[in-house]
Amino acid sequence: MNLFGADARAWLARAAALLRGARLSRDWPDPRVLAEHLMAMALPVERGLWDALAVVPATGLPPWTAWQQILSERDGAERVLAHLADGATLAAEAHRSPAHARLADRHAHLTTLCAARLAPAEALDVVRLRAPAEAGAPARAVFDKLDAAAGFVRLTVDLVQGEAAEPLVRPEGDGLVATPALRGLLYRSSALDAELVFLQLAAREGVTVERVVRATVGPVWLAGILWPSDLLGPPPADGGIAGFGLQTAAVDLPHGRVDDPLAPSVGADALAERQAARARLGYAVHHDRRLVATPSAVAAAKAWCQAAGTRNVVRVGR
Repeated sequence: MNLFGADARAWLARAAALLRGARLSRDWPDPRVLAEHLMAMALPVERGLWDALAVVPATGLPPWTAWQQILSERDGAERVLAHLADGATLAAEAHRSPAHARLADRHAHLTTLCAARLAPAEALDVVRLRAPAEAGAPARAVFDKLDAAAGFVRLTVDLVQGEAAEPLVRPEGDGLVATPALRGLLYRSSALDAELVFLQLAAREGVTVERVVRATVGPVWLAGILWPSDLLGPPPADGGIAGFGLQTAAVDLPHGRVDDPLAPSVGADALAERQAARARLGYAVHHDRRLVATPSAVAAAKAWCQAAGTRNVVRVGR
């Protein structure tokens, strides 16, 4: 689905408002930064600097290319602005021709990008989880990725690194840093569910996994754009719902539960294998989903969760 001009700006404003209303924990990428990143797309679409804004049905968000284009334009903004006249001069000449107007719009867009907070396409941070133990180095790795299929994903991994031929973390100064092996593993695993990431890490020599959390952003459903009536019923006026998935595989979970109406199903054979791994390694799995809904859509969101038999937090947004 493609949106154009003022329609694209209106959609971006509605989606960004839902993200800002999420009030999520640090398990997720900061939704306020994502909202700012979204709104950075408004001016270039409305003024025709971009041909259109695509919306991906699976996430209700722009595709990877749109998020990445904003990052690329920001990276080159100062260099381009250095070769343009100042904004006031360009704005005063904008009436002379479409070319002058486009130049003024481009200056305004790039100037805004220079000050905007944008979500990185990829980031990895490692910190000490607690004091070193005899068994090894306890570490927490937080990996953010703009995933082509799932949108923005954050993987948080708590592990203890012992002796290994190919370690995942190594000491540097007073802290820890990720090795290429950890970066590569998390990059390749970002599209997998938390339990599969847990099992991949647990299979590594010298690694004890304590917790893996996979947090995702989306889908965003807005009446008039993308609204799954089969799940939510008729779209309410100006209604909107944003979902934020959270999968946790951890040894300190007392029991597992599925509280995500969108949790993917697992075949009987695969489920049996996972249950055997849970018994062997002593971890449990919880699927959750936080929801933000406009006032007119709160009832639809709660009814959907009730019908699915899940317990979910539904916050009221705008």
